[in-house]
Amino acid sequence: MFNDKGYLSSHLKIHRNKKEYSCPHCPKSFNQRVAFNMHVRIHTGKSGGCVTFRRIVCNSRFVSSPTGVKPHKCNECGKRFSRKMLLKQHLRTHSGEKPYQCSVCGKSFADRSNMTLHHRLHSGIKPFACPICPKAFTKKHHLKTHLNYHTGYKPYKCPHPNCGQSFTQSSNMRTHAKKCQFKPPDSEFV
Repeated sequence: MFNDKGYLSSHLKIHRNKKEYSCPHCPKSFNQRVAFNMHVRIHTGKSGGCVTFRRIVCNSRFVSSPTGVKPHKCNECGKRFSRKMLLKQHLRTHSGEKPYQCSVCGKSFADRSNMTLHHRLHSGIKPFACPICPKAFTKKHHLKTHLNYHTGYKPYKCPHPNCGQSFTQSSNMRTHAKKCQFKPPDSEFV
């Protein structure tokens, strides 16, 4: 839900196929100027955010680090991140903090994006439609897995030697692996 008409207008550009802003350094293109500007900084190495964003909204700076550089380290597990915000989100996995709560059922989440995905279950919105059949899904990876049925692609192979069975879904492979006749007696799938 958007409280400001300008935010809604900006958000709707995400769903359009027309991408007005093309990167002069690589083949990528964008439908929002802010995303385009942030992307170009990856190539130029310049820091700083969108001038309008920095001046009007929050007076903060968006600093992009060169691709692959991860200066922010978790003191708990040693995992590294390219952005401080990503480290902050990661730290919630250690603390168990879940500051985002579903307004419908009260379930809590560690990050806003997972809450948004969850909220689709209540709203019935299924933005990822199968191009082959009438099915639609709330999550992109569910559509990707579903497409395996249409194509016959079975990327999940039974881990037991001499079995050779493959599956379209990892959950089906795990269920099979627990019962597989080729498993050793002290298997991890018991």
